[in-house]
Amino acid sequence: MEVEEIINRVVEEALKRLRDERVGKKVILLSEHKSRELKKIEDKLSSYEIVKFVPGGVSVEEVLNALGDCEAIVCLLSLSLAEKIGTIDDSVDASRVVLRGLLAGKRVYAITDEIEPKENAPKLLSNAVDERLRRLRAFDIKVTKIDKLDLDCDETKSSKGLITEEDILAVGSGEIRVAKGSVITPLARDRAAELGIKIVIE
Repeated sequence: MEVEEIINRVVEEALKRLRDERVGKKVILLSEHKSRELKKIEDKLSSYEIVKFVPGGVSVEEVLNALGDCEAIVCLLSLSLAEKIGTIDDSVDASRVVLRGLLAGKRVYAITDEIEPKENAPKLLSNAVDERLRRLRAFDIKVTKIDKLDLDCDETKSSKGLITEEDILAVGSGEIRVAKGSVITPLARDRAAELGIKIVIE
């Protein structure tokens, strides 16, 4: 048996065990609008049973009933949804589901891919978005991008040599573990302090 074949079998078995561990574990995926980003999120959550709360999906009653059995809520943020959650406004179904989830102690992940301001965005708008995301982090909502979404990891470990503000923002809340000898930029330290994220050096 060749080494490559052995590696493939080991990887296949590990993935099978991981899928088996997650059998029956539900995640609520919600969005106020249809988006091509939803498919990317679904791909990241492929080993979970997904309850989709999107336009044309299940009813709010079904989602609230599934809340007790779910592992987490993953929401694709719009500016209005970020505002509603941050001001504890449950007048729309999507924010009601998130707020009920938080009250029930569920982990909530807010995906920011569609609302992240670009470098040339007006400063006032960028500041307004940052303020809304800060409010969400204050509720222990994990604010992240799709490519960094990981429901199996409650803390982030970084082995790279340079820790930047972007690394801190990807964590959202809690702590980040970094390898001894890593360089942490002053802006990263400031942002971590501002967000209450503990930097643990290992």
